[in-house]
Amino acid sequence: HADAVLGLDQVLIVQPRNDRDDIELIPFFLTQFTKGQVHPMLQIVPTRFPYLVEGKPEDGDEDARAAQLVWKIIDGDVGKPFVSSGLEFVPLPGYICLGFLFGRRARVVYLSDLSRFVPSTEHGISKSGAGQLDLLILEANILHEVCLDAIKRICPRRALLTGMNHEFEHHRENHILAEWSC
Repeated sequence: HADAVLGLDQVLIVQPRNDRDDIELIPFFLTQFTKGQVHPMLQIVPTRFPYLVEGKPEDGDEDARAAQLVWKIIDGDVGKPFVSSGLEFVPLPGYICLGFLFGRRARVVYLSDLSRFVPSTEHGISKSGAGQLDLLILEANILHEVCLDAIKRICPRRALLTGMNHEFEHHRENHILAEWSC
């Protein structure tokens, strides 16, 4: 989706630098395939942002710096923890996108583009599975029963819905949430 890739060229703003002011690589963790096809990020990014893949600025802008990205393919390792920026992440299989579990003192799960849950993922993050989550972050695009029912089944201490689309009506959706949470 465009919302997942169009801001990639802005990563340079937050890209870490070493003591020589050299740009350090930023890892992007993804699966090789989505629904049996090559992951869209691996197809779209080199075409739309070749300077990110090549590690050099666009033609005609030789003084600019380009973000430095490195793709970390985790297909065979879904469910196997990895460390990035000193934080341990556990990839969670999803139907379309990976989710991630992270945090030790506070357990947090982030799931993007949620349309439904893989049963093993839902069980693994639920209170009845691996124990209660401190925070569940769902990118829901729209407020729908799948998200609300999942929150009730998973039973996190706190849940945040993000990524509401242009059809989101703040007043109406807040009213639905208030009635739902009673």
